[in-house]
Amino acid sequence: MVPFFTGAGAVLLLLLAVIILSGFFMYIGAKMASVPNVTFMKATGVAIAVSVLCSVLAFFLAFIPPIGPILGMLIGNFFAIFLIKSFFVIGWGKALLVLIFNIIAQIIVMIIGALLLTGTIIAVA
Repeated sequence: MVPFFTGAGAVLLLLLAVIILSGFFMYIGAKMASVPNVTFMKATGVAIAVSVLCSVLAFFLAFIPPIGPILGMLIGNFFAIFLIKSFFVIGWGKALLVLIFNIIAQIIVMIIGALLLTGTIIAVA
C-alpha cells in the first residue's frame, strides 16, 4: 500500500511542478513581450488553460491514426494563441512570443517529468 501512496504523491508533486514551471515560463515570455499588467498568477492561469485546451484537442484527435496527434498539436497551438491574446489583451506577435515560451516550458517539463516518474517507478519497484 505504501508504494501506491509514494507513487501518487510523486505524481501530484510533479503536477504541481509542471503548473509552476509552465506559469514561470509564460510569465517570462509575457515580460519579454512587454505585456502590460502581467502577474505570475495570471500567467499561471493562462498556462493551465492552454495546457488543458491542447490536451483535450490532442485526446479527441488522437483517434485519427496517421495525422491525429499532429493535427491536435497544430489546432491546439492555433487556439492557444487566441487564448493568450484574449487573456493578456495583446496583439498577434506578442501572443506568438508568449506561446513559444510556453512550448519551451512544456518540452522542459515533459523531460523533467519523464525523468522523475522513471526514478519514482525504479525506487518503488
